Amino acid sequence: MSGRCMINLFVLVVVLMLIRPVLAEAARTPADWRALLIPASLNPGTPVRLVAGHTQPLTLMLQAGQAVRSADFHAIYLEFDLPPGTAVRTTGGQYELLRAESEVTSSGRVLARYTFMVRNNHLAGLPGERPLSEWRSQSFFITAPDTLDNEQAYISLILEHRTLSPEPNFALQERWPLELLPLSPSDGSLRRTWIGLWDYSLARADTAGHEVGRFLAASGVNFIQRADGSFYDGMKAHGILTGGYVHQSAFYSQTCPDVDVNGTAYPGDYSDPQCVIELPSDVRAPGVAQLADQAKQHDGWATFDFEPNPLRGFSKKSLAAFKQTYDLSDADIDLLRRAMQQLSRQTYVSEDPEIARLYRLWVAFRTAQVSRYMERINRELKEVYPEAKLAVTVNKAYGDCDSDLTTLGYGTKAAALAPYCDVIMPQIYAGYGDVAVKHVIEYVQGWRDAMEKEQAATTRLVPILLVRYAGATVFNSPNRVRQQIIGSLAAGAQGVLLYYPSNMDAPYWQMLSETTGQLAKYEDFFHDGKRVDEQFAPKNMPVRVGTMTQYPGHQLTVNNPDWAYTAHELNGQILITLLNLQSEESLVFDIPIPEQMKVVHSEGVQWLEGNRWQVPAEEAGFVLLTAQP
Repeated sequence: MSGRCMINLFVLVVVLMLIRPVLAEAARTPADWRALLIPASLNPGTPVRLVAGHTQPLTLMLQAGQAVRSADFHAIYLEFDLPPGTAVRTTGGQYELLRAESEVTSSGRVLARYTFMVRNNHLAGLPGERPLSEWRSQSFFITAPDTLDNEQAYISLILEHRTLSPEPNFALQERWPLELLPLSPSDGSLRRTWIGLWDYSLARADTAGHEVGRFLAASGVNFIQRADGSFYDGMKAHGILTGGYVHQSAFYSQTCPDVDVNGTAYPGDYSDPQCVIELPSDVRAPGVAQLADQAKQHDGWATFDFEPNPLRGFSKKSLAAFKQTYDLSDADIDLLRRAMQQLSRQTYVSEDPEIARLYRLWVAFRTAQVSRYMERINRELKEVYPEAKLAVTVNKAYGDCDSDLTTLGYGTKAAALAPYCDVIMPQIYAGYGDVAVKHVIEYVQGWRDAMEKEQAATTRLVPILLVRYAGATVFNSPNRVRQQIIGSLAAGAQGVLLYYPSNMDAPYWQMLSETTGQLAKYEDFFHDGKRVDEQFAPKNMPVRVGTMTQYPGHQLTVNNPDWAYTAHELNGQILITLLNLQSEESLVFDIPIPEQMKVVHSEGVQWLEGNRWQVPAEEAGFVLLTAQP
């Protein structure tokens, strides 16, 4: 053997020795791996429900045991077995694609094969754990067939963990039942109301963006917060507005790192607001340039997620300003710091009067501070690009800094940021069920009232509503999401976003199409109408007080969680919106309709007699009145 061959062989052996500790030993038991399709694997019976004839993602999460995780990354082979008529489009996500191919078998089924390198930090926990992630996943975009024979109604997956071990590779096979549901054309399109998505996966579609855009538009969606490249082109082709999303890392500055209560700095995250406020006027705030670039590329809109942490803001500049604002002593600052180090996010419920006093001052200071920070971001963005419009998602707090527990728990009053945004998007997540829906409605009304006090009446209010939390087995049904949408718009919102589309299967898209078609008839009442609720308040309704746990850990009361209603007057007509929040029984609304008014239209309700209208469980109805001639 030549010297060159000996050297090459030596190099190969060394490489294999270096690689082998990185690639895990072959897994030996089914407990080592788990493959989940979201949301199917979280639902009873694990059915995959797709919209027939449309392009949508199969979102895959992988979990692996501790023995497997001894390696840094893993060679994974996947083979999807899909029903006849399925078209495989593309894949995108967190896994590194090495190879992709597909074939049609003699029976017409489609086999889509992929080889990936998957890093440990892209695994969604241990097998059997709740997958607490929105983004540790891979999306496989397919066009579902128009029809499906019963014997072909399944999707199966083979997963092989390939290693350098001489033992056979471990293989896992999963199978999910498949249902195809039709998507009926909507009765109308919304002109003024955002029905949008806060997305973690759809933007991965890339070259399949046009097909996904057709699907979203058919479902009634008209806004998505992030889109780039081919996916943006696909959204624009179907009239879907995009938000020009900017990640929080763009707002970081080495000269202005944010600092927490323990003195830890956070590189790559939002800058210290006080430091940014005090920057010279000729220095642009970090993030402004990126916002302007995104606005230029995305229909004029720039979007970012800004949720100040209640345990941050402890830079020297910030503490000096806090001390000066309220004439505090070093001992005051030290007491507050030690209390927050010990109590963390529970400081807001401390019963120590001095800690409670100082913490309330801190929340008021931080609210004013982040408001000035947002004012500078917005002002400089409009200086750089006057046509820009800013949409910001924030926490749900709108109450007073000295008394509202939700505001104190979050550490800032987010409604104070509204004057410095064109659209503000509070995350009004409230859990599930009747109490949650009524809470959302009350909170949207509270936000609208707070925005008027903040002199932000022209800012558009577009709350983000919850489908389900990441990895949760409980969820808001399509009917509950529909009630949250209708209730939010009736209470004063100019649109809604849903969190988040990976958790939505075919019944949700059907619901959106139906709901947006209905709302197209009534959106002018919600946007321009005058609230006249007191004139049409229903009689003899059930009275009850519900409770819910609000983050970080206090109880809220919710009035009358069995029902909700609004009345809007516009151009001599009255629109009455009725929501039965009960989960099992129909509910009768006895509406005092004046004799000079007559009913000209109704839907979603059954007229009984007199002025009594019955609404089915978990449904919404509309009654339109006009003056008698």
